[in-house]
Amino acid sequence: MAVSKDQVLIALAQVPAPDGRPLPQSGTLSEIVANDGKVFFSITVDAAVVQNWEPVRKRAEDTVRAIPGVQSASLTSQLPLSGDFDSFGVRWEEGGDDAAGRNAGSEAFRFAVTSDYATTMGLRVVSGRFLDAGDLATGERVVVINEELARQRFGDRSPIGARLRMGPPDAPLRTVVGVVNDVRHPTLDGDASAQLYLPLEQNHFSDAFVRLVVRSTVPPDALVPSLRDAIHGVNPGIPIAEVLPMSALVERASAQRRFAQRLFQSFALSALVLAAVGIFGVFSGMVGERIREIGVRSALGASQRQILSHFLRQGGALAAGGIGLGALAALWLGGALRPLAYGISPRDPATIVLLAAVLGAVAVVATLLPAWRASRVDAMTALRSE
Repeated sequence: MAVSKDQVLIALAQVPAPDGRPLPQSGTLSEIVANDGKVFFSITVDAAVVQNWEPVRKRAEDTVRAIPGVQSASLTSQLPLSGDFDSFGVRWEEGGDDAAGRNAGSEAFRFAVTSDYATTMGLRVVSGRFLDAGDLATGERVVVINEELARQRFGDRSPIGARLRMGPPDAPLRTVVGVVNDVRHPTLDGDASAQLYLPLEQNHFSDAFVRLVVRSTVPPDALVPSLRDAIHGVNPGIPIAEVLPMSALVERASAQRRFAQRLFQSFALSALVLAAVGIFGVFSGMVGERIREIGVRSALGASQRQILSHFLRQGGALAAGGIGLGALAALWLGGALRPLAYGISPRDPATIVLLAAVLGAVAVVATLLPAWRASRVDAMTALRSE
């Protein structure tokens, strides 16, 4: 996902209707912020804001975009990695009729967004175009799909111009006008999911909340006061519950993975220490058992350097054999770690080579002291030891 996670901000607020029920349509600048299923922020907005949401929404976006340092801003019905599972059935039109029988089971995550969403979140347009300010509620109904949804339906063919229905069978047909890259949603792991983007003004689904996302060159902490002042300057009844960097959602989504990685790292460090101790113990014992041999070699003219090299070669050969077997096991069992290896292959050659080099260095250090001790053995003392 092409998102600059440190510069994208998310304005969050929970805004129920005056009578406590969820608001119909995308009627508030808000987001349900949940912790273990519980909403930890809730503000009621006055009825005037709800009834005149559309002009307020446009003024809010324009005001936020005018803040110094803000590069772009957009509203969206859901965000990647935010815990939302807003997906709808997709039916493609074929030969003038909906191919309901073949495509009724297809689903895609729906993002109802304003025109700057691609710029703000760093989406890359693969073909066609993204949504723009000309996609009005009274205009042609359009939709942008991601590469995964295009692959599922069209393979290598272009989907531009195809039409689909999303949601109920009587939903209006929408024309595909563009394709964007896949985005990690709803989790960082797993295969890419089907996703589609429609103009917020053409959104006929009932959403209780929308989000404001802002891309800025200003640090998040410095931007928060300006963001709050801008929104409240449009209408004091619009609450801003919290402003978070995109990195907060990424960290939340990867918390379990980070815990598992740290656990594995502690196990790996423990295994490395045990391996070093084991190699040291084996070679120390081997030197003790071969004291007489060392004495004979010294008496026959072997230098300390030759004895040191001899034991280091033996240690290196044993270490190389063990590292080779470990590398084969890593290649064989690496698939089991795929859910924890985001962004790299569990069989990544560079990683395996780096770890092999680290283990080799540990083996050399662990054999160096016993080998040095062996090279320092006095010949006469060794010959008299047995």
